[in-house]
Amino acid sequence: FDVENPLLKKGFLYFFFSASFLLISVAQAKDLRIVTFDLPPYWYQDEGKTIGLCGDIGNAIAEEAGLVAKNIEGRLHRGFEEMKMGRADMFILLASPEAEAVGINMGLLFHEESIVISLAGKEYFSLEDLVGKKVASIRGARYDARISKENGVIPCPAKTYLQCLKMLMGGRVDAVLGPRLGLIYTMNE
Repeated sequence: FDVENPLLKKGFLYFFFSASFLLISVAQAKDLRIVTFDLPPYWYQDEGKTIGLCGDIGNAIAEEAGLVAKNIEGRLHRGFEEMKMGRADMFILLASPEAEAVGINMGLLFHEESIVISLAGKEYFSLEDLVGKKVASIRGARYDARISKENGVIPCPAKTYLQCLKMLMGGRVDAVLGPRLGLIYTMNE
């Protein structure tokens, strides 16, 4: 794969608080309900505790606020639903219209790049190169709005980065789209 591929979209990881959380005083709340899902290196379970880059950030925010982090595990789509229904207080993810619709963007946590990877010998340098190609990414994630059915790209949703990469290695997709950190971490595991 070519991590220097110019078809990169710079993204930023933000955290979103549910509007309902802002109405609860810290004195009344005991738990900070954080949406998490098994997506290393951002979230994963170790001895029954949610850790990883975003897991650690969520736990630190809860601790600083004097609250207990209560992790609500699920997939991305369920996370949006939990926030929308007021059953979760916080979700850490890439900014998107879907995220903005269910929470309040509380700011940048760190910079993240979205990349497109492929098998050796196949390089995609532009959106036009992906037209008619099958591209795997996490179900419900929106790393680059230009990579869509409307633009001629065939989206192939998956649950994990590992599943995306297995689809690529198995010849079921032409490329994988996702955050550099998540994909590189998964390939090195």
